[in-house]
Amino acid sequence: MLEYRDALYQAGVLQRRIQRHDAALHRQVEIERLRADGTLYHEEHRSQNRPAHVDVDPGAWATVKRESIRLHETVGARVGGLVVQFTDAGAPPSHSSVRTSEHRFARLCVCDERWATFRGIAVDAHEPVAKAAGKSVEAREC
Repeated sequence: MLEYRDALYQAGVLQRRIQRHDAALHRQVEIERLRADGTLYHEEHRSQNRPAHVDVDPGAWATVKRESIRLHETVGARVGGLVVQFTDAGAPPSHSSVRTSEHRFARLCVCDERWATFRGIAVDAHEPVAKAAGKSVEAREC
């Protein structure tokens, strides 16, 4: 009798595992269907963001952080706006007189087209994109 109860218990455990796995597969199929239809994030306000490293002076970074808090926006949106300003100008940021810089990370709110243009400007200036982004932040402080 005990063996029968153990077998029933194990069968119940296996049945619940199969049900959870089946439900997970159905959710994944639904997500892929929405993605294919282009409605996965329909009516959700998501901004494009670009994960990026920023080599920047600590003081300039603190200034941009304070400014973004004051304006009720993210640091990524603020730095992304500065990157867009330099992209619109079509020229790389001027050389920085700052000797020390820290390596920071932010998700910059920049559309794909402008980000590609900014990267091109940095390449033309023979400098890393992280340093060019840092210079755009440092130039804002001036």
